Amino acid sequence: MHNTCTCGAWPLHPVLVTPSTVRDVRDVNLLSIWGSALETVRTSDEWIFVGYSLTGEDVSIRSLLLRAYLGWRGGAGAPEVRAYLFKSVLAAGPTPEEERYRALFPNIEIQWGGIDAHIEAFRSFGP
Repeated sequence: MHNTCTCGAWPLHPVLVTPSTVRDVRDVNLLSIWGSALETVRTSDEWIFVGYSLTGEDVSIRSLLLRAYLGWRGGAGAPEVRAYLFKSVLAAGPTPEEERYRALFPNIEIQWGGIDAHIEAFRSFGP
């Protein structure tokens, strides 16, 4: 059952963990969420980021992603990583967002455009 906790509790409700410089990731209420997120990402073949700039201040998320990337499927290969980011006019060189993503994921595919471009790209995944 997809909406069940590893402890058997259900139904689960969405929880948004926003970027923060003051959150303690050792908070007992977040430990299970962080552990499940790490394992889910570590074992996923495809990672898709939509509209997330991968801020430098969000050290906890960056750390989790790096651990999952380096430990992906036991360290054999790497997942397919794509980011759909908004930029109305592309700069001459890499943007700060692109540099942050490429520092963690060297083979990332970055696609630029507004929300309409993101929706068009996702239409190819299903009916």
